[in-house]
Parts: sequence; C-alpha cells; structure tokens
Amino acid sequence: PWKLILHVESGEEEAYHLGTDPRELESRPADVPPDLRQLVFQELESAQRRELTEEEEATVAKRLSDLGYL
Repeated sequence: PWKLILHVESGEEEAYHLGTDPRELESRPADVPPDLRQLVFQELESAQRRELTEEEEATVAKRLSDLGYL
C-alpha cells in the first residue's frame, strides 16, 4: 500500500501509505518498511542507465511540453 518516491538528484524521499492517505497529503518516509526500501533501491541499482542523445532530449522535451509539463 506504499508509494515511495526518490528524487534521484537530491536523494530526498517521499513516501505515502495509500491505504490511509490516498490523496498523498502527508509524506512519511520514516515509516516505510525497511524491506520495501531495500527492494526499491535494489531495483534502482540494477536498472540500466544511459545518457540521452540531443535528439532524444528534444523529443522528450517536446512530449512533456505537449502534455503541459513544460
């Protein structure tokens, strides 16, 4: 029932227990079960990472702009 958000650049975490806080109003990172945090970090460590090309960056920026995020 948890939603864990990691801000990769800052390392800041947000965590919401969706069963009791479905509107995500109160972040409770200290309350996240340790096994869940460990699983999330294991997934992040095993994820393939690569830099985007300038063309890919432009495509992503265009899509985000079209969706109203930029």
